[in-house]
Amino acid sequence: MAHSSCCSRWLLIFTFLCWKPHEVGAVTQKPQGLMRNEETADSRSAPAVSLALSANGQVSADTPSSDKEESAERSAPTEKKKEKEHYCESGEFDKPEPVPSESKGYPVQPKSYWWRLRMQQPCVANSDTPYVWKVFEVSFSTLACAPDGHPQLGILTVNKSWSSEDKGIHSNKQLALDMDDSTFWEGMQDDTAQIWLAVEFTIPAEVRCVKFTQCNCPHSARWATLEYNKAYRVGQWSAVDMEASILWGQTSSLAVKEVDTRHAMKKAADSITGEADKVGKEVSNVGTAITNGWTR
Repeated sequence: MAHSSCCSRWLLIFTFLCWKPHEVGAVTQKPQGLMRNEETADSRSAPAVSLALSANGQVSADTPSSDKEESAERSAPTEKKKEKEHYCESGEFDKPEPVPSESKGYPVQPKSYWWRLRMQQPCVANSDTPYVWKVFEVSFSTLACAPDGHPQLGILTVNKSWSSEDKGIHSNKQLALDMDDSTFWEGMQDDTAQIWLAVEFTIPAEVRCVKFTQCNCPHSARWATLEYNKAYRVGQWSAVDMEASILWGQTSSLAVKEVDTRHAMKKAADSITGEADKVGKEVSNVGTAITNGWTR
């Protein structure tokens, strides 16, 4: 009996060591092709995870790198949030010269009911397809451009708007002015091959800042120009003197420079006065140096 009991125990140990869990409960073997298909479907529905036992007895999961990349892609920013990518060209292009604004011979800050934002240079020039400008939001302000991350104050109320041409009713010009960053305007070229969005305000305004968000895609601009029309006469749009920060998928800004409104004679007089003050200070410094030398 002892010998039989010992053999039984060795038989149980041998069975335990050779046991294959995946074969338990298997009734029939599936065709190889079907198994591959099922594995492919399982890999799409759930990422493979490898488990590791740490020194303190905790189990950690390690997702394969390919699954991590797919997860990162799903959680990546939307098209409108990305930074500049490879869409835009990098060659040189011409920028418009600003037109001085004057009133009765005096320089003045540009002021008008009518303003427009115009694509000066598309991201991809000489394209075989018509140019399109995809813009999510546009705002015009009477105050200087606020730094990134700060709200822009002094936003002007748009009374009317019109554009070069809208690509469709679901991407019309009003969707760039609705303060909703989930909608967008897709502008197309007019008869002169220009793309622009024009607005009329309820009062004549000195626009000091324009902010807009365009797509991070080929349908964007490398450079945009802010223009105004004194009396809304066809073809008489004047570019303002500005500093621009054109971004893709983020907020771009056009900061209108402050105009020196002094008359030419006043500028000359102030210049002479400034030079005289400068010379006077230099003479005074020399005199002080001589005096100090004598008193030593």
